[in-house]
Amino acid sequence: MAKISELLFQVDSGQLTMPDFQRGWVWKKKNVLEFFHSLYHECPVGSLIVWPTKTADGQPRDSVIDGQQRLSTLYAVLRGKKPPWFTVHDLSTWDLHFNLESEDFEFASAERKEDPLWVSVTRVCDDTRWWYEQSDTVEWSATEKARYSQRISKLTSLCSKEIFVSRLPATIDVAGAVNVFSIVNRAGTKVSEGDLILGQISLEWPEARETIEKRLDQWRNAGFEVQLEWLLHVMSAYLSSYKSIEYDSVIKTRRVKLEDCYKRVAQATEELQNLLRDQLGFDQSQTTKFNMGLVPVVSVHLRNGADITVESTRQYLGWWLLGTLWHRWSADVKNRINADLRAFSEGEGVDGLMCELRSRSEGLKLTPAHFEVKQSPSQGALRLMRIMTRRCGARSLRSGLGLSFEHVGDLAGLQMHHIFPRALLRKLNVPKKQIDQVANLAFIRQGENLKLGAKAPMDYLPEYENKNPGVLTSQWIPQDRSLWHPKRYQGFLEARRSLLAEAANSFLGDLLGKPLTEF
Repeated sequence: MAKISELLFQVDSGQLTMPDFQRGWVWKKKNVLEFFHSLYHECPVGSLIVWPTKTADGQPRDSVIDGQQRLSTLYAVLRGKKPPWFTVHDLSTWDLHFNLESEDFEFASAERKEDPLWVSVTRVCDDTRWWYEQSDTVEWSATEKARYSQRISKLTSLCSKEIFVSRLPATIDVAGAVNVFSIVNRAGTKVSEGDLILGQISLEWPEARETIEKRLDQWRNAGFEVQLEWLLHVMSAYLSSYKSIEYDSVIKTRRVKLEDCYKRVAQATEELQNLLRDQLGFDQSQTTKFNMGLVPVVSVHLRNGADITVESTRQYLGWWLLGTLWHRWSADVKNRINADLRAFSEGEGVDGLMCELRSRSEGLKLTPAHFEVKQSPSQGALRLMRIMTRRCGARSLRSGLGLSFEHVGDLAGLQMHHIFPRALLRKLNVPKKQIDQVANLAFIRQGENLKLGAKAPMDYLPEYENKNPGVLTSQWIPQDRSLWHPKRYQGFLEARRSLLAEAANSFLGDLLGKPLTEF
């Protein structure tokens, strides 16, 4: 339990804070009235849940993870000013008046301000003597004045009332705090680990959220989806000298070092984005989502800076692509990233990372099964196909023009094409998950709509091959023309998956500098 006056003092002294992941002011005026009515009449008013943390210099500090609306209301009404965690707000929301006769609470109005039976809660709680001086000028009977004095005394005693404060264990980690917040706010704000950590960082560096979110928006507009958690993990890797991703290293860092860390990480991230475009052909026509496997890759650029070579960059990108296909970062993410960072920080380079990858997968070579998946923007197999299309000399089916990423202009982007058209496969009652198989897709130039309707590949592919010899091979399309018949669709998928796996292993070997079998 804690007295309201103690809670307000802790807010003023900075011992009790509101993390900025919390939702803004959402209570309506009736909620404020109901809250003070319950408080005055000694009804339950709920509790606060706080998360004990420490500032970068080791000072204890409690973050409120439940009870923002209650604490904001108490502070604003009893202090007569907006809470420290609010930037702008209409103070009339909290300009509360109390009726000495009815013991009701209402918001200020011109009439109430002139009526001696209505008193400002803020003013009377700040200085009770003011009311007694005012009451001497009003013609009340002795009985009325005594009754009103008792009610003023009860009103001003609100600051001495106690509210239950539930404290999370000091040892609870970020994931535990997020879980508590999610449980008590099921219908409210959704919060992530990144939100919680950014809230803690903002206590040391107030501009952190605005600065970081602005950069994330810039990257998003440039075609790169970088999550807050990813950025914070890279910052923690940098601050731990690339030994692990532990949020404590970020929370316990002072402002100057935090800002320097962020600037270095942001710069290295943008260098990586440029390399993804230069080496893998990523473009703005398709959003690229950063997964956790890129944490060690960007760490290479952070540590080595200008000394890093194009060849080593290609090797790390090859490792990342292969790890994504083997689903390395789909589970147990933290431990796996920490294992990758250990291999990197101990100087084992790509060989060490490949060894770690091999120990957790069925092998290193991709199999046809890796391409037995449905089309999805985040699908690793589809992304690898797109990269190979850009880098391996693939040509657009109808025009025969190259699909290299050096091309510029509105038509330089890639457009997906179903080799066996959807309309045809739907007529054959082929399940949708098979219609949109990655192995049924090819890439063509933006705007080069083939308009095939329900034509089978046997009815249009020969024309494109005759017009542009080698165009089908450039897109790993089986040359066995019997597989182009609608009845052979399943056989076509099997054959193309094998071609794609073979091409992918060769391409990844080129990136890594040697065949996958030699790792």
